[in-house]
Amino acid sequence: MSSKNSSFYLLSQYVKYRLRSNNGHGLHSPFIFNLYNEVFKDETTFYCFEKIEKLRNDLKLNFEEFDLEDYGAGSRSIKGKSKRIADIANSSLTKVKYAQLLFRLLNYTQSNKIVELGTSLGITTAYLASVNKKSEVYTFEGDQSIAKVASKNFEDLDLKNVTLKVGEFSKTLKSWLASIDFKLDFIFLDGNHRYQSTIEYFEMFLPYVHEGTLMVFDDIRWSKGMEKAWKELAARNEVGVSVDVFQFGILFFKKNQEKEDFVLRY
Repeated sequence: MSSKNSSFYLLSQYVKYRLRSNNGHGLHSPFIFNLYNEVFKDETTFYCFEKIEKLRNDLKLNFEEFDLEDYGAGSRSIKGKSKRIADIANSSLTKVKYAQLLFRLLNYTQSNKIVELGTSLGITTAYLASVNKKSEVYTFEGDQSIAKVASKNFEDLDLKNVTLKVGEFSKTLKSWLASIDFKLDFIFLDGNHRYQSTIEYFEMFLPYVHEGTLMVFDDIRWSKGMEKAWKELAARNEVGVSVDVFQFGILFFKKNQEKEDFVLRY
């Protein structure tokens, strides 16, 4: 899909989303009503936000260049293997409001075992790791050069609860999952925006979820393939509740919750 066509596609999808989305009125599910009011409508500026956003801004001014190995679907705006840190920071990082939404979701759920697929420069990882310094954050990055930048950023932010795994996801993730003996509380997938890969990652994580697990997918409208994957996963029998906030798709595995799909304005 060309840049021009993808921009038009996203715009048309956003118009549809706005027409369908609920701004909190008439939510009959107490669980979603509380979630919406305590998380999505929360505008608290938490202690770590300023420090992480200062680092983001510094990265936007870092013109160091290196070659990349991109195992995912890549970027709409950055072409070629040679990229600058500033280019990645300006176009490929999770937007501020959504990165902070992840922080609020974690703060609300008090999740302790956290996995991120797609570290990039580590900004979103920093939000995940800053909620509770005693939590365990496992983050996976496909490219060695980007991983080095992210690792330095974790050191600069004094984040000691992050374990960074580097390499092709299909190998590193499978090996790591086979080695653990615990369930996962929070899973954020932002590493490969292809239909088949998204479905495969869901299947890989499924044995490790529990009733309180949240699984969050980034860029669910990246392409028609991603939108298809999101709709299929939201309909899965294992999923209790799905929440669509345009950029993110969030799955809850609550068995005692009536199966429902929500489109919430954010």
